[in-house]
Amino acid sequence: MDFAPIQYTQISRWIHRRKVSETENTHTESNPQSISQRNEFEQQKPDPHSNLAFKAIALLNLPAFINYTLIKSRATLKAIQSYETWSKSSLLGRWTSPTLERWNWKQRIITTRSKSLGAEETLLWTKRLGLSSTSPLWTWLTSGFLHERPDHLLGNMLALLAYSPLCARIPGMSALHVGAITLGASILASAAQLLEWRLRSHPLGGAFGDRRTAMGASGIVSAFAALAAVAAPNARLGIPVVDFSAPVWVLSGMQVLGDVMGLLRLDEVFKASGSTSRSWSQQRPRVGYAAHLGGAVFGVVYYFAVLRNLQERSEDDGVELENGTVVINQTPR
Repeated sequence: MDFAPIQYTQISRWIHRRKVSETENTHTESNPQSISQRNEFEQQKPDPHSNLAFKAIALLNLPAFINYTLIKSRATLKAIQSYETWSKSSLLGRWTSPTLERWNWKQRIITTRSKSLGAEETLLWTKRLGLSSTSPLWTWLTSGFLHERPDHLLGNMLALLAYSPLCARIPGMSALHVGAITLGASILASAAQLLEWRLRSHPLGGAFGDRRTAMGASGIVSAFAALAAVAAPNARLGIPVVDFSAPVWVLSGMQVLGDVMGLLRLDEVFKASGSTSRSWSQQRPRVGYAAHLGGAVFGVVYYFAVLRNLQERSEDDGVELENGTVVINQTPR
């Protein structure tokens, strides 16, 4: 998942305030009820089929990325072979290649040539599966499993696997629900991104979406993050990089706030750049803020429309012990 600079700033401020609070009150908690709810949720066993479904979603993001990697590798090999042939076969190559290598220009030439060779095939693959204003309907789904850069893939998969244990503990959660949320979030995230592109249409140059392609599982990850926040707001989510944990509602809330600010381009107000002189419709953010928010909305709606009823039913089905015998109290429905 790509984060805007304002989101990193918010997380840093939260970590600082939290550390100060923990220093002042090391072993105290302000809300016993939230502690009880959190402990009860953490004692809930995660659904094993849901855990497998989350791992399957992560694996489904690998084929397209592997294909991108193979395209770039083939292009690099062709560029190397092309340079070697030129430097040995042509008179100009034999004369200039030693000088180019002495000035460290060989690597630059190979890199530039590699990008040129792989650009056409990469663009073809992106147009086939990525989301654009003119792409087929199936790209509303396939774009959610498409990653070209390794950092983009790694960020989204780490976020997905971080939220998955919390989501798997939600009563009533199953592999079927994980699949439904994944598909629904991808569709709504794509619709939100297309709507943003349409609203940002330039009055002179056509829609920005005609020249841009969206890809990545950020909308799906945002759906599960929002789902965890509304289902178990007091559950704590760890941040391994800084060895710190915070309530999931705080982390998800900061993500949504950052997406809203990025969508409205409010983060540009704090930058000393000329971009603030342009109107909102002329701004072209590189991060899919609208897709993030679309996925988050779907996660919240799905919880209250589907999973909350299952959670309330599981709470009504209490388990008691009478004279050493297990008795299950089921409410009629």
